[in-house]
Amino acid sequence: MFKIIISLLLLASYIYCDSWSQSNHDEYHSNRVQFDVHHNDWEINPLFPNGKTAVDASTLIFDTNDGRMLMIYDNNDYLPQLNTHYVAQLSATTGRILPVPVNIPTELQPYYYKTTSMNYETLSSLVDSQGNYFSIRSNFTNLNDGAVSNGFVLLKIETNNNWRVSTLSLDKSITIITGFALSEVDGIVIINAKNKVIGVNLKSLKVEWITPITVNDNTANSGNILLVNENGLNVVYVASVNSIYKLNAVTGVVLGKVNTPNTKGSPLKITYLGLSGWIVAEYDSGSYSVPGSLLVVNVNSGLTSSVALIQSGGQKFAYCDKNIIGKLVSQQQDTLLFKVVLPCVYLQDVEGVGSSLVRFDFNVTKNGNAIQTPELSWNEYKGRNIGIGPTAAVSDDNSLIVVSTVYEYRIYDWIKGKLVKTIKAFNSAKKFFSGTNQKLYVCSVDQTWDAKDKSFCYTLDI
Repeated sequence: MFKIIISLLLLASYIYCDSWSQSNHDEYHSNRVQFDVHHNDWEINPLFPNGKTAVDASTLIFDTNDGRMLMIYDNNDYLPQLNTHYVAQLSATTGRILPVPVNIPTELQPYYYKTTSMNYETLSSLVDSQGNYFSIRSNFTNLNDGAVSNGFVLLKIETNNNWRVSTLSLDKSITIITGFALSEVDGIVIINAKNKVIGVNLKSLKVEWITPITVNDNTANSGNILLVNENGLNVVYVASVNSIYKLNAVTGVVLGKVNTPNTKGSPLKITYLGLSGWIVAEYDSGSYSVPGSLLVVNVNSGLTSSVALIQSGGQKFAYCDKNIIGKLVSQQQDTLLFKVVLPCVYLQDVEGVGSSLVRFDFNVTKNGNAIQTPELSWNEYKGRNIGIGPTAAVSDDNSLIVVSTVYEYRIYDWIKGKLVKTIKAFNSAKKFFSGTNQKLYVCSVDQTWDAKDKSFCYTLDI
């Protein structure tokens, strides 16, 4: 009986103390949440009732503790059509949407930054287990006469405390924010601000520490910072153009650093491989004519290995700017086998581009002193002008993933390189989450003024 009680307490703490701590939920970019409530499917249009106010897709996250999704309704195009911002509470079980007026200063607008010549990325919002909702916003002035950026602001909304709003204005010398994460157990929010990493107190929003890092460009992506628990210590991995850092999340002290001289372009995504120090990063060239590169790193030992993202037929992969999912597949004597999967785009011909889901395999020694060059071992689903959208794990071990395209969702056992299931889609998804109740929660919001037919949220069984 005692063991049963302890097990139930541990289970309860796991279910009700979950948080959306970083981009794509966790260090594996799984987009998978612990939500076991079973319910009927639903479909809604997430636009504000006046049909005029845009939804900021980057702010959409899944709050498992209250069984809801949260996102911000913004004044569109940086113009103050409304004097009030709203936070939407979208019930995960019914689809019922409740706009809540929140006292966010009008000048705080979505923060967009250009990552490639093709698209603009936005920073994922975060939420802790107490319902405290965090977002990075641009601080604009002269909204009616040509918006002028006045730096960036960390926004905190206490959704379970009368929607109280707190803000922290960041140093005006910061020209770009490239990601942030929160460690609830340590009471700290970590912000990657191009040439520095900043630790901010979760409750007071006071800066606790600042760690300088070396960066030499102006492009990055919100997936280039990871929060990981290693042997009871929360650490932060941060990727820059020429280095990957490992920091103590509580103090900001640098625990390790690896230089990456052979990579080209900017780090779009990094992912954790499940063992201390092991990281995979995807560096993008920003051009179809120059392939990106995949970098395997052991930050503890300082060893690296990279490979150009090129197919056997010579096609060059670029814009692999969605999720990377990696996994330790097997251990044999002193050797570890890792596999990594990521969706990519390549120039098919002069008429269009192709999309492909690609997997690289590589062996490493357990002590981290030798890394095999990653090998392209599988690629799947090539389609002209059919972009591959986000991915999410649909199994707890991340071996099954669902991939979004314009016309359908495809579930793969990517470890085996096998298509498991195809689900027709009536429209493409810009963001979705996988629940442990085996449902997919999909939202696609168009941020144009007339977006009634382009925005939707729905669920489906997987």
